[in-house]
Amino acid sequence: FVRPNLIEVQGPIGSFSAIPTSGCVPLVVDFNATISSNTDKLWCDLGDGTLISDSLNFSHTYLNVDTFHPKFILVDHVGCAVPYDLPPIATHQLPELSLNDTLVCQGATVPVMLGNDQYLWDPSQFLSCDTCADVNIVPQTTTTYKITATNQFGCQTVKSMTVHSDSLPVLAPSSEVRVCKNSSITLNVGEAHSISWSPGVYLNNAADAHPVCTPLQSTQYTATAANSLGCSIQTPVIVAVIDKSKLNDIADATICSADPVTI
Repeated sequence: FVRPNLIEVQGPIGSFSAIPTSGCVPLVVDFNATISSNTDKLWCDLGDGTLISDSLNFSHTYLNVDTFHPKFILVDHVGCAVPYDLPPIATHQLPELSLNDTLVCQGATVPVMLGNDQYLWDPSQFLSCDTCADVNIVPQTTTTYKITATNQFGCQTVKSMTVHSDSLPVLAPSSEVRVCKNSSITLNVGEAHSISWSPGVYLNNAADAHPVCTPLQSTQYTATAANSLGCSIQTPVIVAVIDKSKLNDIADATICSADPVTI
C-alpha cells in the first residue's frame, strides 16, 4: 500500500543578499530578500543588536569595528520558523590622523610624525617628503596641506593642517650715518614687532625702534628686529662722529686792487 504525501514538510523559503560584506566604518550595507508566498512573518537579525521586521529591502549602517553575522528568519502561517544565515560582514577601522595647525617663523622646521599607514601630502612644496609618515616642513609662506592616510584595508582618512609662516622683519641694509660731535640723530632701520640696539651707549633708549643717538665718538651699533614669535634678524649701523674743521690763523694782507692773493 502506497500513500503519497504522507509527510508534508512545511516552512517558508527565500533567497537573500547583503552587499557589501566588508568595508570601512561607517559601513552601509544593502539587504534584499525574496520570500515564498507562504511567509507570514519576516525578521532580520543584523548581528549588532538591531532587529528589522517585515522589510524585504533596506539599508543598515554598521558603526563599530567587528565581524557581524546577520540572518533572516521566516515564519509561515502555522508558526514554522526557518533561519537563513547570511555571509558574515566585516568592518574595518579608519586610519587615525592627529594634526594641528602650527604657527612658526619663516624658514623654521616643523616636524610631523604620523603612524604606520600610507600617506599622501598635497601640495608637496616645503616638504622633505610628500609620501612619508615622518615629514619635515620648512615653510617659506603660509601653506594648507591635505593629508590622505590609507590603511591595509584600503580605508582612507583625509584631514588638513595649516602651517602659518610668520616672516622675518625687513630691515634696511647696513649703513653709515654721520653726525657732528655733541649733535643728535634719530636711528631708523625699518619697522618690526620689536627692535633693540646694542651697545646702548649714547642712546636715549636702546629698546626703542627709533632711538635718539647723541654720540661722543664713532660707534658701530647692531639693530636686532624681531617678529611676533621672537624670530629675529640683525643689521649693523655705524654712527661716524665728525669733528669740527680746524683753520689756520690768517694774517692781514694789503694788496693792489685786482691783484691775486693766496690764503
